[in-house]
Amino acid sequence: TLWAVGQQVRSGQLQQLQRAFVDVLRDATPQNVSNTLWACAKLGFLPQQLLAAHGLAGLLVADTPQGLANAAWACGQLGHRDEQLMGALLAEAGQRLAAAGLDRSSCTTIHQNLCNLCWAVAVLNLQQHAEQALQLAGACSSSWSSTEDDGLRQLWLVHTWLLDFHLAGGQGLQGSLTEQQLQQCRAA
Repeated sequence: TLWAVGQQVRSGQLQQLQRAFVDVLRDATPQNVSNTLWACAKLGFLPQQLLAAHGLAGLLVADTPQGLANAAWACGQLGHRDEQLMGALLAEAGQRLAAAGLDRSSCTTIHQNLCNLCWAVAVLNLQQHAEQALQLAGACSSSWSSTEDDGLRQLWLVHTWLLDFHLAGGQGLQGSLTEQQLQQCRAA
């Protein structure tokens, strides 16, 4: 995988790997693409050619919920503020959440996915997507015990971002999360 290889190669070699991947992007699976973005973010490598590739959003929205969240997390981690791409990821995640609801057998994964998506919106300061982030964050409240510490910290960042910029009603996550849940986020 790129993650394994990337830890042992220089930046120039990563550039070559990226170019080769972009050349075969049309044959890649959505999971290949989201995993590549995730690995680049973990390595601190901004894959500009991949992020600018035609059809990237279409591939990513066809991925699993975890792939959607990984791609959003990677964009946030890399500081890649692509409003169109993030809008597509958020719209797809929202549609899937509305259609499926929360499956309690995989709540931890679902919650982390939701937290990653919301966090990316906040760190990229995509204010036009504040309502979507608020809705996705609110979906975590129904099975709160599945939300892990990383997710709690991410939700706290989303809460303070919403408050700082007076977005989505200026109440942060109050009303979407209980006061006790907000306190747990703050303490994490």
